[in-house]
Amino acid sequence: MGPTPLLTFVAKGWLRTFPAKNDHIFEIIPVDYVVNLTLIAAARQNKSKELSIYHSCSSGDNPLTLLDATNDYLKESSKHNHNEIPYPGIVYTSSTWLYMLIGFLMQTIPAYIADFFLIMSGKPIRYVKMVKKMEMCIDTLKYFGSSWSMKANRAQELIATLSDQDKKKFSCNPRDIDWEQYMATYFHGVNKFLLKNS
Repeated sequence: MGPTPLLTFVAKGWLRTFPAKNDHIFEIIPVDYVVNLTLIAAARQNKSKELSIYHSCSSGDNPLTLLDATNDYLKESSKHNHNEIPYPGIVYTSSTWLYMLIGFLMQTIPAYIADFFLIMSGKPIRYVKMVKKMEMCIDTLKYFGSSWSMKANRAQELIATLSDQDKKKFSCNPRDIDWEQYMATYFHGVNKFLLKNS
């Protein structure tokens, strides 16, 4: 699950605030980087009673802030008119009262208005329920909105032992990630494989 539902809600224009700060670190790593690092670690492991542990993470070597991650995701989703509510965007705040005020004015009220129009047109309501699910998602993930910085020194030492050819074949160095490009790819993956849009 991770941040995918929340990024989707932001892109659609429903999620307008989150309890965190703009400059908090968004810890994320492409799954193929994790797989490649696992393969390299297994190939280099010697028979020993010592257990070697390697972290595959980005925040220590190529940090991405919450604001930059969201902006990059929104930039790509906006190119494809992915939003349901105009002018999608998000305000990160550590102020509880501001978070609740923005949530009420820009999430709860629009959901009730949208459901009112659905009722008037004879369609089943869905937006208030959706916003409540979104709020449950926020409660689950808000702990991870605090600032993280995970070091991967042993992984970097392992990567340094690879030849240039192997580094290209088994990409696993977070320092090489272009976050703007990655978040665009992330959006297209979510859109195609989870939301089933063409």
